[in-house]
Amino acid sequence: MRLRSIGLMYLLTHVTSIGAVVLYGRLLTDPSVAAGLNVRVGALLEIILALAVIGTAVALYPVVKPHGEAVALGYVGLRTLEATVITVGVLPLLARSWWGARRRRCRGGSRSATGAAQGVPASDRRRTELRILVRASWFQV
Repeated sequence: MRLRSIGLMYLLTHVTSIGAVVLYGRLLTDPSVAAGLNVRVGALLEIILALAVIGTAVALYPVVKPHGEAVALGYVGLRTLEATVITVGVLPLLARSWWGARRRRCRGGSRSATGAAQGVPASDRRRTELRILVRASWFQV
């Protein structure tokens, strides 16, 4: 039963990673494409992928442990690192999707990509610039 669950986890990792790439497809090759539902579903698949990667490592730990506990822990650690990198990689795509939706809302539904800050009110731009300056000064301390 354990080996079947490990196999299903590996299958889940392959299906979700390929599904995410298919959904991201045009966004990765053409930056002018508006990010929408495809990106959100792709991001969900990436999160499922990260969880399946960790699940695979945890499920394989008892199988690999008799051959060396250090190797088994190293495998779990590296797969956890992989899941972290996958999750961090999703964040810019979600931010782009959120920003694109906000930009379209401010422009009244227009989907043209003629400028990121055109449809954003000046008060929002100033607030965003202030946040960036505060964060930049925080990291310089």
